[in-house]
Amino acid sequence: MEVTTRALGLTSTPNLRDVGGYRTTDGRWVRMGAVYRSQALELSPRDRARAGSFGITDVYDLRTPTEARAVPDEVPAGAEYTMINLLGTDGTGGAELGSSAEAVQQAMIGGQRYFVTSPAFSRGLGRLLTSVADGDGAQLFHCTAGKDRTGWATAVLLTLLGVPRDEVMSDYLLSNEYYYRSPAVQAQLAAMPPEQADLYRHVLLAEPAYLEAGFDQVTASYGSMLDYAKDGLGLSPHTLEKLRHKLLVDDPAG
Repeated sequence: MEVTTRALGLTSTPNLRDVGGYRTTDGRWVRMGAVYRSQALELSPRDRARAGSFGITDVYDLRTPTEARAVPDEVPAGAEYTMINLLGTDGTGGAELGSSAEAVQQAMIGGQRYFVTSPAFSRGLGRLLTSVADGDGAQLFHCTAGKDRTGWATAVLLTLLGVPRDEVMSDYLLSNEYYYRSPAVQAQLAAMPPEQADLYRHVLLAEPAYLEAGFDQVTASYGSMLDYAKDGLGLSPHTLEKLRHKLLVDDPAG
């Protein structure tokens, strides 16, 4: 259950949305206006001014340096920019196209499992969640599309806060509405030969099997999300409690 539509009305960066508004299994709610997730911040002047009203004090760029140089962030006024390169490389972060839709999907599934098994990714994600717990004001994190690295980071955060799995999945799949169906992405696909577009759309989509692969890898490698947070991401019990204290409220309007 959610208490708000996710869209924030930013036409230049449509996949920028609030992580809050979801109910947890113990009846509490994830605080609105505290954490935002996004694609790369290609904000128009109007949208940058609008984002500046969200009270964002920290922007965490989860991309590689190459990605960040290619599309520099338009950081909202008053926010501090920090790069946390989750992949730990200076590549593009993109998936290699296979020769069939199934091959592309398997590559994306493998990438999602890598998010869990990669020491560099785990260190970076632990740093991100610790920063969210410690930060003052609203926090924003993003990658390029706002669906894979950002999608996994959000799924981990919401799960640790007690949001049910089906709601976590629903939040993940909203990237299809706000990113995949956006005019910019549809124009990108329309410019490709049809055969290439049929393959590449599986890179641009958030598909349920991708996120499920991440959850499955957590179970295989750590047994539970809590053990993954502690043993994989290095989050202390104190940090986990700070996240809950900061982001959970009894009143959805709180």
